[in-house]
Amino acid sequence: GTGDKKTVSEFGAFLKLSFSKEVLKNVMLQTKADFFHNYLHDDNPQIDVNWDVNIAMKVNEYLTANLITQLIWDEDIVNENGESKVQFKEVFGIGLAYSF
Repeated sequence: GTGDKKTVSEFGAFLKLSFSKEVLKNVMLQTKADFFHNYLHDDNPQIDVNWDVNIAMKVNEYLTANLITQLIWDEDIVNENGESKVQFKEVFGIGLAYSF
């Protein structure tokens, strides 16, 4: 074998928060945030964060749009320099629906 780890075991506290609300007419905001603290790493009081935000908009009878973001902070995930960084993803989508 190459010695690469395929799995990671962690034990700790997990908190999940979620919120959903129509903030404007035809604009729905949905967000959820997950927080995790690994008890096995007492030397590092780091809390891992995974936060998702979705804004769904109905533009008109035929057109919808979505803006989705995800932010991840996990000190165990590092780049090639050994530095942990915030990971951020943003997606914008447009949908078209038509009934025959």
